[in-house]
Amino acid sequence: MKIVRILAFTVIFVLLFSFDKSTAENQMDYPYGHIVDVFPCDDGFCVLSELDGNYNVSVFNNESEFVSYSTDISARNGTYAYCNETIHFFTSNAEVQDKNIFYYVDVNIFDCHSGITSKRVINDVNPRTDTSYAYDGTNYYINCPSKIEVCSSKFLHEYTINPNAFILDMEVVSTGNILCASTAGVLKIKNEVETFPIESQNIYVFGEYFSDDNSRIYYSENGHVVFDGFDKTKGNAKLGDWFIGQVRGKLVAVKDDISVEIGSAYDYTFICQNGDSCACFTHFSDGLLVDFITLDEIEQKYAESIVDSQNEEENPIDSEESSETESENPQKEIVYCIYKDDKIITGVEPKTTFTKFCKILNDKDAVLLTAGHTYVGTGTEVMLSDGITYTILIYGDLTGEGNINSRDVRVLKEYLLDNGDIDDIYFYAADVISDGEVDLKDLTAIYRYSKGKYFIDQSK
Repeated sequence: MKIVRILAFTVIFVLLFSFDKSTAENQMDYPYGHIVDVFPCDDGFCVLSELDGNYNVSVFNNESEFVSYSTDISARNGTYAYCNETIHFFTSNAEVQDKNIFYYVDVNIFDCHSGITSKRVINDVNPRTDTSYAYDGTNYYINCPSKIEVCSSKFLHEYTINPNAFILDMEVVSTGNILCASTAGVLKIKNEVETFPIESQNIYVFGEYFSDDNSRIYYSENGHVVFDGFDKTKGNAKLGDWFIGQVRGKLVAVKDDISVEIGSAYDYTFICQNGDSCACFTHFSDGLLVDFITLDEIEQKYAESIVDSQNEEENPIDSEESSETESENPQKEIVYCIYKDDKIITGVEPKTTFTKFCKILNDKDAVLLTAGHTYVGTGTEVMLSDGITYTILIYGDLTGEGNINSRDVRVLKEYLLDNGDIDDIYFYAADVISDGEVDLKDLTAIYRYSKGKYFIDQSK
């Protein structure tokens, strides 16, 4: 069953997920030191760790299986860049020749698939101390005093930057298109340097956003904050419209004002995204905890949480919320739409009795052919005075009761989870937002209607 991605929600739910269970299933031995960084790769995720002063590289697939490579590359400088399944480690050097100082950078290039290390030297470049590097698959971008130099095996080009700016991080958008997070703002390098000012002296880092006191972390795209509210973690992700991050020790997926808890997180949890999946790595003294998350899993948990929140409710729309719902609905003249070709009648509001139906239709000779409920509803058959039998369709009424409540929510939830069927006219009734699909957007609309917080337009 295909579930279409969620577009918009406006209600809050929290789905609890057991840390003990995930620990038992996903924790593994990992004697390769503490994690330094995590990158996406073709096979899954590449984990960079440090052990005894040297770097170690492990490649994980989406089944938590991994192969680990020890390297003789020193971690003392801590400067590296990742590109195309390779990690480039940089070491700045200088030599004196004929009383002249020659600056250069040694590059150790580690292939994450083969475990083979190759070397390259970049001559005639003098980086700043603790500088940032980027590699776009062709050229290196190196932060030097007052400029960013573009190099291959030697100097090629330079971009002048604010002399007071210190580059904190650089990220490749595409070949020749680099974004830099600096103390003077976000710099974009593509044929020239463009500067986007920082806000309130905060510092942008790609996919992350650190506040002044370094205590909060947010999500940014191209230097612009698009979500705020995460605690400080090592990276975060965005799957569809869901932001993945840490909130008060919990790993959560957040969209609008919906929060779905998907695990536990710590200050030393690394979050990395690879396409439509996300991995969270947490290193403990006795092993490594790995959680893999997909967009479909988040949306399924959200769908389950909607019904779970109603388990103790018999019929919320029939109680006090009935009047609340009616008060939320716009007041307008009710007009029924009669489709003679399809023999369907729409425009009927929920909780309409057959007597009221006949009065609005101005047909005192109409005959009710389907009985058993207080109200006319989806699937109710009536024969009008013209002798033709029509079927009533009420959007959101999936039980035929003529009402929209928790039972309709449950029917659609089971359908979306492939645990039930919706056939014939009920399928059309489930498409409450009229986009031609029956998905989580319709489920959310029906649920919100049952809570008196949404209006379903029947006049369509």
